[in-house]
Amino acid sequence: MTNVHPLDIPAATSGTTQAAPVYRYLMQQPDHWLRQAFFVGRPKLPVARVIESMRTNGQSLESAAQDWSLPVAALEEALDYYGRFHDVIEADTADELALSEELAQSHSPKP
Repeated sequence: MTNVHPLDIPAATSGTTQAAPVYRYLMQQPDHWLRQAFFVGRPKLPVARVIESMRTNGQSLESAAQDWSLPVAALEEALDYYGRFHDVIEADTADELALSEELAQSHSPKP
């Protein structure tokens, strides 16, 4: 089973002096190479995948919630998280791109 932890973000980390929200529908997976949050009960579904798909397709919260079989409240939390922690998501994207390039180079034929 995957090691999961509820996502409780301290105010100092969230860039505010007010208490940051405790996300009910998001979790962290300390053993996963992605640092961003995932949806509770969906350990292979990172926040960025859903939010970026929703934005790319011009979907409403309700439509995306139906497509991903998630509550609208989960997507509202994900949008908040995506906005607050976009730097974490960008770092994950950069890591994934670097890994893809490394794998492509290691599997390309050498002259």
